[in-house]
Amino acid sequence: MSANDADLLRQFVRERSQDAFAELVRRHLDLVHATALRRVRSPQLAEEIAQSVFTDLARDAGKLKPDTVLPAWLYAVTRRTAIDVIRHESRRLEREQFASALPLLAGTGLYEARQAAHWREQVLSLQQQQAQQVDRMRQLQSTLSDATNRLAGVMARNAPLRTNATD
Repeated sequence: MSANDADLLRQFVRERSQDAFAELVRRHLDLVHATALRRVRSPQLAEEIAQSVFTDLARDAGKLKPDTVLPAWLYAVTRRTAIDVIRHESRRLEREQFASALPLLAGTGLYEARQAAHWREQVLSLQQQQAQQVDRMRQLQSTLSDATNRLAGVMARNAPLRTNATD
């Protein structure tokens, strides 16, 4: 009789059974790989994603709730991992394209213009943040002033009570 996914997962967690884990991988590798391949459209990246997903399973197996549906968990983790890989690859390609264009841009002023635009954006962002902080500080000072005035009023109203108490 063949054990179900939950039994194999429990066996892996309890005994660190490599056979149980290998059976889980055998059962679900096609699902994970196909899901990754649909997302990234690269067999090599899909293999890396599948390896990462099963590594996550090995690491987190003990944290899964007993009623976890393993194929659903694997599908969700595969999707998230694929999205992360796509973002990473996109940023890497953008950096490579920019780096390969640097020799062409150097001396033309285009690189310098791009850098200047970047720094202008940074300065503008910092100025906006500073303005927000100044507004917040003014609000806090106003609140402090109001509280001080209220406290002074309460103390003035209570002053006769204090003098009567000392008499």
